[in-house]
Amino acid sequence: MNGRIKNSAMGFALAAAFLWAASQETFADDTTRGGVAGATSVRMLQSELMVAALACQGEFRSRLIENYNAFVHQFSPALIRSADILRSHFRETYGAKHRARFDSFLTHLANQASLNSIREVKYCEARAQMAETALGLNTSDLENFTIATYTANLAELAELAEAVPAAYDQRLAAHAKARKASR
Repeated sequence: MNGRIKNSAMGFALAAAFLWAASQETFADDTTRGGVAGATSVRMLQSELMVAALACQGEFRSRLIENYNAFVHQFSPALIRSADILRSHFRETYGAKHRARFDSFLTHLANQASLNSIREVKYCEARAQMAETALGLNTSDLENFTIATYTANLAELAELAEAVPAAYDQRLAAHAKARKASR
């Protein structure tokens, strides 16, 4: 894996670690096709390509927009299946709070991709290459590609993952309190 993709993989791996730490499971235990790990990694790629299509300018913009639209069209069933798996996981894990937590998780993925677009010098070039690689895959290979891309550095983040749920719960509580106060 090249350095540009590895750096974004670390950020997305942190998001995946957050998801797994919050559900008190380990990401490594669920790298089977159709599991939450696979669904998360597919969503990570979708978020990364979406942000790239919106953030990149110049020579890469039209290519990334076209490739993102082709990606969504080509992998629509896999994207829907991944979203369903994640929604189910959040529903089982968080009960009545599942929608807020799921929305926050998706926002976190998009924010991480946005930060990557700011930090990485050749972000647009790397994401254009990533999109083209993804478009060359069969649907059956998509999940394996995303797991390999986004979980390579997960072991390094295991310690951080344990601290994330408490901080997340504090942010949710503060947000709920602010919403009540504004009503």
